[in-house]
Amino acid sequence: MAPKTASKADSKPKAKAEGKAKAAKKKEEGEEEKTKMAAPDKQAFDEKLAKIQEDIEKLQKKQKSFADKIAERSGGKEEFYAKKAELRAQLDELSGKMNELYAKKDEIDKAMTGKREEGKQMRSQLNNMKQSIGFTSEKDIDKRIADIEFQLCTTSMALKDEKKLLAEIQTPQRNRPK
Repeated sequence: MAPKTASKADSKPKAKAEGKAKAAKKKEEGEEEKTKMAAPDKQAFDEKLAKIQEDIEKLQKKQKSFADKIAERSGGKEEFYAKKAELRAQLDELSGKMNELYAKKDEIDKAMTGKREEGKQMRSQLNNMKQSIGFTSEKDIDKRIADIEFQLCTTSMALKDEKKLLAEIQTPQRNRPK
């Protein structure tokens, strides 16, 4: 009987090995089943595709209507830009004229300033002449000259004083208007 016991002992490990092999086969089959996907439903796919295509067409129609509205409303754009260019040309022309007028005004202002300065200089020269003469009219000059000559004839004085009086006579005679 020894062989039976040996066979029983041998059979148990075989059974375990067979069980393990069966479990491995089941796992492989489960994995194959998991990795194998179900065949796609062609009809459901076509329905979804048709629905998506329909949505795309609707959106394209909407886009076309918006593009038409934009084109319709932007029709006056060219007229607007033409009018704008015309007005810009007029504005440039008027600005050029204004610049010319401002340049002329500046030239006139410079000329006026020059004339004013010249007038001021002439007035100051006149005032200086009046002060140097010390007389306001020809009669005053003649009277002063006559007084100095009378003093020279009637008074005795030093030569130095006589020369001063003669120089004083010559100054009004030179400045006398003719």
